[in-house]
Amino acid sequence: MSKPALRVSSVLAAGLAFLAFACRQEVSQEQTPQIFVEVFVRFLSPENEYKAQIMFFEGDSVGNARPKKMASGVRFQGQPMREKALGSYAFRYERIQPGPYAGKHVFDFQDDAGKKRSVVLSMSGIKQFLMESPLKRKAGGVLVIERQSLQPGETLLLLFTDEQGYTFSVELEEGFSGDRAILTSSQLSGLHPGTYELYLVKKQERKTTGGYRTVFSSMEYYSPVQEVVVEP
Repeated sequence: MSKPALRVSSVLAAGLAFLAFACRQEVSQEQTPQIFVEVFVRFLSPENEYKAQIMFFEGDSVGNARPKKMASGVRFQGQPMREKALGSYAFRYERIQPGPYAGKHVFDFQDDAGKKRSVVLSMSGIKQFLMESPLKRKAGGVLVIERQSLQPGETLLLLFTDEQGYTFSVELEEGFSGDRAILTSSQLSGLHPGTYELYLVKKQERKTTGGYRTVFSSMEYYSPVQEVVVEP
């Protein structure tokens, strides 16, 4: 056989080997379903209380994933979660428990092979904050807060509630870092003079993908309430 023929034969052999590998890989991917996880953690500082929920789904895409029940159950921060069937839609694992707040939150469970797995969410809380002086609609104001650094997917909401129950919000977005937030007159234009209850809500929304698992997570931290005065 001539040298060109040998080269062609080698190329064909390599191509067939690649196709065979690709087919095996495709079959392997088809046989390994994707796991989709929806997880929610909320902490209410005034009540010193956690609410945690997690749900699992299995399929080759989010659109056709089916509810998945964890045979060994799920534990939040080492404590067993209650399983609740939501019709044919999902199996939800939930738990309400007292604090204190921890920056790291762990959901433990076992996969179908009995191997220990976990979903971990991390977000710093809020310990102290105050208004440097009365807020003025025309001049703004300064929020003094224990040093914060908002990471990707995080926001900080300032929620003002007046005596009639009307709520107004100001949002600080990811990228904010420091211990002083300057509130401008345009941000406060929706407020009217009077006394308000103010609390902060730190939120985190993320999508994390690794291996055959995709986690959609949401966290909320509600600070203690303070009274603030808004002047003209």
